[in-house]
Amino acid sequence: MEKLSKSFGGVRALDNVTVEVDKHSLTLLIGPNGSGKTTLLNIASGVLEPDAGRLLFRGENITKLPPHRRYELGITRTFQIPRLFYSLSVLENVLIPWESGVENPITILTRGNWKKAEQARIEKAFKLLELLCLDRMWDSPAYELSGGQMKLLELARALMGDPSLLLLDEPLAGVNPSLAEGIMKHLVHLRNELGVTFLMVEHRLDVALRYATHVYVLHHGRVISEGPPDKVTKDPAVIEAYLGG
Repeated sequence: MEKLSKSFGGVRALDNVTVEVDKHSLTLLIGPNGSGKTTLLNIASGVLEPDAGRLLFRGENITKLPPHRRYELGITRTFQIPRLFYSLSVLENVLIPWESGVENPITILTRGNWKKAEQARIEKAFKLLELLCLDRMWDSPAYELSGGQMKLLELARALMGDPSLLLLDEPLAGVNPSLAEGIMKHLVHLRNELGVTFLMVEHRLDVALRYATHVYVLHHGRVISEGPPDKVTKDPAVIEAYLGG
């Protein structure tokens, strides 16, 4: 994300912001409320267009691409408040992103082909649920899950699209400390196991900083510090602006 700027009326939410996310990293985006973090994530996912600047993904300019095209390229996101189908089961929620091609009039007549693909998809969904410790609840309606389990379910659904870059909006918000620790361990495992790259907005620094590989700090729409967690947390500008020191 190169030299991004975005204003809402007279409010400049982002001011010439550049953020680079390395492959297979867990990059953390932090800052006080109103610093521009969610705006940046919305631009990265295609929900918003920047007023200036550009976005490059694997060398391709994607600044004008809509969200569904970015999804096809391998960019997926989750939300601070999980957006699930609460009356559907855990497994059904994970299977929703599947584009089966069954609507093709030729394919639908060859039952063996789509039945085999459907079985493979279900097996993949169960593997993801197992990775995130949700496999025992596969047939439970989503509304029966705890807040933390709902975040894990949304993560599983996002992973069904085989993303190379996953954008996470406060995955630890409202989650108890032990489960928050578990979610971060799951992210590291998914990075190592599936090769997923993560860009994460998070306020729970006590947990997230221990797992991040790189950190960007936003304040008043600008990047005021970036680097490894140990370096960033000792930066006087960060201590003054964010940590209240």
